Amino acid sequence: MQKKVIYTENTPYGLIEVEDMMIYGDMIRLLMVDGNPESAMYLEEERKYDLLFPYMQRFSYAFVCNPKIRNTLLIGGGAFSYPKYYLEHYRRSKITVIELSQTIIDLSRKYFRLDELDVEQKSNLKIVCEDAFSWLDETDEKFDWIINDAFIADVMQGRDESILAKAVSHLNPGGIYMENHVSALRGFGAKSLFRREKQMREYFDSITKIICDEDVSSFSRQNFVLTGIRKEDADVKD
Repeated sequence: MQKKVIYTENTPYGLIEVEDMMIYGDMIRLLMVDGNPESAMYLEEERKYDLLFPYMQRFSYAFVCNPKIRNTLLIGGGAFSYPKYYLEHYRRSKITVIELSQTIIDLSRKYFRLDELDVEQKSNLKIVCEDAFSWLDETDEKFDWIINDAFIADVMQGRDESILAKAVSHLNPGGIYMENHVSALRGFGAKSLFRREKQMREYFDSITKIICDEDVSSFSRQNFVLTGIRKEDADVKD
């Protein structure tokens, strides 16, 4: 793999780089933070909204659970790979994206086609540059679906139990909460996954664990999409 670094900047959240490279015959663009891939995009015009990361491909399982999703919150925008896909494929739905770094928002506009969205897509997108977990304390807005994909480099953000309580309080009845959780499936490295599943059972009526990297050893760190669903008549836990 040959890569070409087209942008680099040191920020309070780490070293940000934008890189172009060829992988398996496809030209892609990566957003890297401290050497870790945060987001990616195909450079071919006809594939510009395709999702490169398997875990993001699993997010739309939410529409199987609830085809009537109309209002979504994404915590952690990265280079806006999933929002662009969402806006292209679910044109009757809106998405609010909370991204901590204004630099990443600006780079997404310049290097990742965020500014190329059409009028309808832009009208269904709201971008907030703020700490998402503080923002949740301040807003009364409710959502059909909340996705937590917040990372700084390779460190997960907002994976403590208090975030689950906040998420539930901002979900409509029948709402769905998802998070990208990086862990091993077995062994010592799986402790955080088991702990998170146990926490989610306290807040949701049903939970699902989706394995995203099936060819990876179960003892290696990999992506899981954890999903919690509220009943239509569920009460919010205090």
